[in-house]
Amino acid sequence: MFSISTNISVAVSGFIDAKAGLSVLPPERWTKNPGPGPDIFWGPSVLVLLMLFATSTSKATTIIAIRTPVYVVLASDSRFTGVSSGGIIYKSDCKIGQSGGVFFASSGFYESPTGFNAYDLIRKASADGFGIASTGDRFQQIALEPFKAAVEWIRKNSPAQFEKSCNNGDCLKVVFVGIEGGVPKLSIRNFHVTTSGAHVVVEPSGHHDCPPDCTGPAEQIIIGYADNANAILKRTPFFWDMNGFIGGSDKLIRQEMKANPKDVGLPVSILFIDMSGPHWIPEHQGVCPDIKK
Repeated sequence: MFSISTNISVAVSGFIDAKAGLSVLPPERWTKNPGPGPDIFWGPSVLVLLMLFATSTSKATTIIAIRTPVYVVLASDSRFTGVSSGGIIYKSDCKIGQSGGVFFASSGFYESPTGFNAYDLIRKASADGFGIASTGDRFQQIALEPFKAAVEWIRKNSPAQFEKSCNNGDCLKVVFVGIEGGVPKLSIRNFHVTTSGAHVVVEPSGHHDCPPDCTGPAEQIIIGYADNANAILKRTPFFWDMNGFIGGSDKLIRQEMKANPKDVGLPVSILFIDMSGPHWIPEHQGVCPDIKK
């Protein structure tokens, strides 16, 4: 199985008002899963879906990460779309992973029949207690060759998908967030893919750590399907002030759902991390597991 995220886009915006969204911050911890509810698109059991995905190509979609001096927010949709010889397969699953105090989400190729699994490698990279940025660095080191093998596999077995969704682009993006040494941190690591004749060239790219690479008091990163979200932000200069970081993230992801209903789907999961620890926003745990304390 391999996964593809098309229309990959990243927006890094500096000088967002760090006070935006404070009126909707959670006053206490919430860790109980409210249940999937009526918003989940896919009905059959996850076990059956995983069996189907094992022989399919699939793509993950919209993820938003926001870092301020006092907290971080990580939000995502829950739609995975698979394409196999049997047709289209849809699955609702959590895109936000946890390894100790490091939380992460990926867009792009995250798994392959060659044995590549981005989430497993991220957990391995953080197993020795690395921090947010060092986990990203370690992940790029240990994932480079396995990811290259995965990309070569898709180029051979699905050249049209390779050209459409990978070649000359960042085929895998991973966002890492957490609190480290009392400081909220956000990092992003990408793999950029090009071709040279018969050879696939995979290079680390998009190395960004905030701090120290912050461009303002608050910073946002959007990966996956982001065209509509970025358009809204461009034409609404005070979007975050009007909607807050939590409500605004939910709104932007839902706009991507309206524009791409087959590829971006409910529920929206929103993780909030401050000095008291990580919390799922009420009614926004979606299909994600409880946080491990």
